[in-house]
Amino acid sequence: MKDLSICDELIDYYEKSDNKTEGIVGGGRIDKTVKDSTEVIVNLWDNIPVLNKYEKTLQDMLEFYKLQYPEINETAYWTINTSSNIQKYNPGCGFKKIHFERSDVKSSTRFLVFMTYLNTVEDGGGTKWIHQDLELKAEKGLTVFWPVDWTHKHVGVISPTETKYIITGWYNFNNFNKE
Repeated sequence: MKDLSICDELIDYYEKSDNKTEGIVGGGRIDKTVKDSTEVIVNLWDNIPVLNKYEKTLQDMLEFYKLQYPEINETAYWTINTSSNIQKYNPGCGFKKIHFERSDVKSSTRFLVFMTYLNTVEDGGGTKWIHQDLELKAEKGLTVFWPVDWTHKHVGVISPTETKYIITGWYNFNNFNKE
């Protein structure tokens, strides 16, 4: 991400929000043994300047991903048409369970995941993809796209001392309306 001030604005938006909830996992349930976070659910298409800026930047970054994986243009039309999450993981918290993003009927239209680290975390705080044997550090502005299926199982890398902020969501096949 070229304009890192968007990360600061998203954190500020999160911190000022009155709509924080406990992190939810599959089935809309709270299970801190799986995911221990707080989050603000956002719609990137809402008329909120920082969300609009992020969505535009995200689309620009997606074009680079498409250059590397042009096959994704051979599928039916897909877009961001469901809510996204700004998430905060306090020290010792994180997404603790290995998981993937399309695991039931509700998530069956998901196509591609996006995630942007909103701050740099020095001791952990990144993400590990199991089958790819890849672990990324949480670096402010680093944006990652990946397929939603079991081939890309992943887990959060917990920081014992630092807070991590991310924004994450999904591109979905465009067969239903925005929530």
